[in-house]
Amino acid sequence: MMRQQEVLHGITVYNEQGQELGKSKRAANKGIVQVILSRISMTVPGMCGLPIVMERLLRYNWFRRATWSHVYFQTLASGAILILMVPVGCALFPQKASIAVDKLEPDLREDIYNTYGNTIQRVYFNKGL
Repeated sequence: MMRQQEVLHGITVYNEQGQELGKSKRAANKGIVQVILSRISMTVPGMCGLPIVMERLLRYNWFRRATWSHVYFQTLASGAILILMVPVGCALFPQKASIAVDKLEPDLREDIYNTYGNTIQRVYFNKGL
């Protein structure tokens, strides 16, 4: 797993001013889930839509006879779908994600409350790509 260190040791969380508050495993898990969902949303249209389009095109004799063009069409269509879907997938979740202090690990939550009181309600972290 590429992000195993984040799961094991946590990801750095910050307050609104960008001051480091500590490391959170729960924030890392939330970030990883968001990245997984955005990557799935990038690939699903090509994986599900392209076979449907190919089946429809194979109904036409001219396309069925031009078997040499199938691989080129699928490659170009996959590329076009990815060009369109990558920005959409990246825009699903903000790069600077947030999580409520109440949902952090108990020890990190206590440190934040002891240092800053109830002034911090949300912490921020970089979810990654």
